[in-house]
Formats: sequence, structure tokens, C-alpha cells
Amino acid sequence: MLAEAWPALPPERALPGGLVYEQKADGYRAVVFARPGHAYIQSRRGGDLTLAFPDLAAAVLALDRPLVLDGELVVVQDGRLHFGALQARARRRGRGAAQAAVSQPALLITGVRTGSGLVAAGVNEGSQQVGDPCSRRPTTV
Repeated sequence: MLAEAWPALPPERALPGGLVYEQKADGYRAVVFARPGHAYIQSRRGGDLTLAFPDLAAAVLALDRPLVLDGELVVVQDGRLHFGALQARARRRGRGAAQAAVSQPALLITGVRTGSGLVAAGVNEGSQQVGDPCSRRPTTV
């Protein structure tokens, strides 16, 4: 689902069917596929981002379990999400991508729910979702 721009947040319980909303991070929508020994990072349009983000690929490989994560790929610079830094990272491959992974690591913000089984793997360690079973709190990998 693509993000939609709204001039203000809807009041609590205003969305039909108990839908929830979350702020859109300034990043790339990505889906990460992993199984032991293999990781693949795919952009919203189907492009392969794996070689540009070896740090994220290594993070999901370290979980050593099959999984699919859907989220927002971001880079933090000076304590803020920085879209320009993300774009620069996306263009790098090989040694340049490895160096950028150290100086400007990528994060994947997901909506993984507590109790999904990924908590035990440390994917959303510290997340404290409460209340409505459909509530979500962004989590990073």
C-alpha cells in the first residue's frame, strides 16, 4: 500500500473497521526476503537493492531463519532520516557499499507485531504494542 498525504492525523477511532495509521518515513519501500544463507532486498518497483545495502542483508542473515519483512528502508544522518544519504547509498555497490554501510548504516522500519515469533529473534526487541490487536509500532532491523 502506498502512503497517502493527509493535512492532519485523523482523530482516534475515526478510520473505518478499526484501521490504524502510521507516519511515513522518508525512505524507500522495500521487502526483504531471507532464508539461511541467502538474503534479497527488493524495491517497491521490483529492483534488487541487496548489493547496495550489505548491512541490512547481513542483519537478516544473522537471524538464521526464513522470513519476509515489508518496511521502509532509511538512512540516518545527524540524528535524522536523510533521503539524500539513502539515495547515495542506493547507487553504491561492492567496496563503496561496504564503506557506506559502516559510515551510514541502513535501517528497515517495519510494522512487525509483538508475538509474531520475530521477537524471540530480536527483530523487534523492546517493542511494546498494547491495546487493540491491530495496533502497530514501527520497529527497526
